[in-house]
Amino acid sequence: MTYQGNYGVALLGCQRPQEAVAVMRDALSKDPTQTYLHSWLANAFQALQNNEEMNKELEMCHVHARRETVQRPDDVSTWEKFRSTALRIGRYDDAEAAAATIQELRRLRNLLAGAKHG
Repeated sequence: MTYQGNYGVALLGCQRPQEAVAVMRDALSKDPTQTYLHSWLANAFQALQNNEEMNKELEMCHVHARRETVQRPDDVSTWEKFRSTALRIGRYDDAEAAAATIQELRRLRNLLAGAKHG
């Protein structure tokens, strides 16, 4: 199914958003773990000027990004992704909270790195 999802992404890159949507939705229906496709679907719907569907896909991106921060709370990259999705959909409180968490995680990482070398 990953190949199918990636094919949908390639179609979008070739300026074929309508076909990309069909392929990526089919891939997601067969394998819902391909959550990265929601972001690409949002881009496809933006190209099609379908704001309603674009916003639905962006909300799904945000939900999945939030889930990743719960599963891997010490991973800065998950918080960066969550912050990015929050900004894209206008959830500025979420973005601010994520930025604070990122800053704290980096501070702790720097403290630990200093303790190892000091």
